[in-house]
Amino acid sequence: MKLPGDVLFLGWNTCAQLVAEKLFDQGLVGDEEKLIVASCSDPKLGERCKWIAGDPSDILDEIRWDAIELVLAFFEMHDDEPTSAADTRSIIAAFGAADRLKRKDARIVVEIYDEDRLPLLHLHLGERVEVVFKEKMDANLIANTIVNPGKTSELIGEMASFERNRIQTFRLPELLGKDEGRVGDVRLELCERHEPIILLGMLEPEQTEPIVNPPADQPLGPGHVLYCLCSEEHPAG
Repeated sequence: MKLPGDVLFLGWNTCAQLVAEKLFDQGLVGDEEKLIVASCSDPKLGERCKWIAGDPSDILDEIRWDAIELVLAFFEMHDDEPTSAADTRSIIAAFGAADRLKRKDARIVVEIYDEDRLPLLHLHLGERVEVVFKEKMDANLIANTIVNPGKTSELIGEMASFERNRIQTFRLPELLGKDEGRVGDVRLELCERHEPIILLGMLEPEQTEPIVNPPADQPLGPGHVLYCLCSEEHPAG
């Protein structure tokens, strides 16, 4: 499954770097599509992306908006500033992008600290916005959100509070009814379910330390234990 248009990052930070690498690793950015970064920071992705250097709020008019399928607003927090300032930059960038997007189904992913900003984003951007929380999600989960719009977002709120997390362990046959598969394929199949499951990590047979965020090409067998985030009333099978 490839994204049908270009991907635009407004702002850049460590998580944005990881998410961009996941998009390339999972083959989501096709040969004809581009990954574009509008940021003061060098994305260090070489020829795999186009970098428009400058403050995103000042260079929005330099972007070819009719080709953009997905916008991600990920801003680093500057030294000695409150988290609200970083959130404000992300939200302003998202609003600016929403006003310029040409594609009917184009989506926006915004990374923020404060859950209290959710009503504001949903009021102005409606269902086209997906929100992820800084320091509470990782690149694999965000990549899953991008791959499966709307499928994982209902679980993102559960990531914001550890007490509400519903982490269960399964073996591969319990989840998929088969004895082998790859992590990437399993993630996509689980997120397509009506009651989606997010694969967080795995435990190798005879090992005691789990692997968090295993790579997409990691093979799985019947002896692996899978750590999953499930919805409240999700059945295993």
